[in-house]
Amino acid sequence: MMRCAVIAAFEKIGEPMTFDDSFQQSVVENLYDGLYCVDRNRTITYWNQAAERISGYAACEVQGKSCSDNLLGHVSDTGVSLCKGLCPLAKSMVDGKTREAMLYLHHKDGHRVPIRVRVAPMRDTSGAIVGGVEIFNETPDSAAVKQKCSELQHRALCDLLTGTANRRWLEMSLRSKLKEMKSYGWPVGLLSVQIDEFPRFVDTYGSDRGDDVLRMVARTLSLGARSTDVVGRWGKEHFAVIVPQADAALLATLSERACALVAASSLPRDRGNLKVTVSVGATLAQPYDTEESLLQRCEKHQQASREAGGNQATGDLVQ
Repeated sequence: MMRCAVIAAFEKIGEPMTFDDSFQQSVVENLYDGLYCVDRNRTITYWNQAAERISGYAACEVQGKSCSDNLLGHVSDTGVSLCKGLCPLAKSMVDGKTREAMLYLHHKDGHRVPIRVRVAPMRDTSGAIVGGVEIFNETPDSAAVKQKCSELQHRALCDLLTGTANRRWLEMSLRSKLKEMKSYGWPVGLLSVQIDEFPRFVDTYGSDRGDDVLRMVARTLSLGARSTDVVGRWGKEHFAVIVPQADAALLATLSERACALVAASSLPRDRGNLKVTVSVGATLAQPYDTEESLLQRCEKHQQASREAGGNQATGDLVQ
């Protein structure tokens, strides 16, 4: 699977990145998938244009740095950091095996991007492992999110600050899903997500950084949701996620993922990074529900999460 012309070119190395001809180098540089190489010490030696596009980081910002320093911030969907220990790439450099995994990349803008990675060791002419290569691309769901936002913009139903659905679109979607539930029995769930201590954050860092945080949280929520979910901004620091075909287990998964990925996101600044958490309320629609009753119940669960200290989910969840 991984033994393609690209990898074969890497396996002929004397130094970590030398190509036999400019054609091979051009092919690698212009791949649609992101690609980077590391040496035996996990120092990044190559970073192609697609890696720049997907991550936001230019080659000059990452080359010469170690991925074990958590530069790329790979985490699982539960927010567990992978870069500090044996990530898939590091494991392949130990046992010589190729691997695939679904991870979340830390974008330079702060939000989390779901990616599929394929990794393999790099060997010298004697067969010794001298480094590793990772190819990564955005998952189909993240591409669908971008397409969905484009459609929303054309229909003037997109929140201008965050790029997610606006309140009008959320209300229309919720009304439609409740009608489907009552007509066809199709279940639907709702998540209410609020940024913890947001007014205090704005007082401390200013409204511009507050806007940056809103965009970061919105992107993280959107990219952590399924392509069929509708993510939007309900109020100032308040987001909602409409979840079709939901059950309590799915709501638990999405709620916990939202908390974990937002907590693992950050905004860069001169001294340290700025981080926030969210409180989530989750509920499943019932046959007797109106839009108002569903929203009130969901927001009540969210308030319980905030009162319990934030960075957690409360509601109709199967743990």
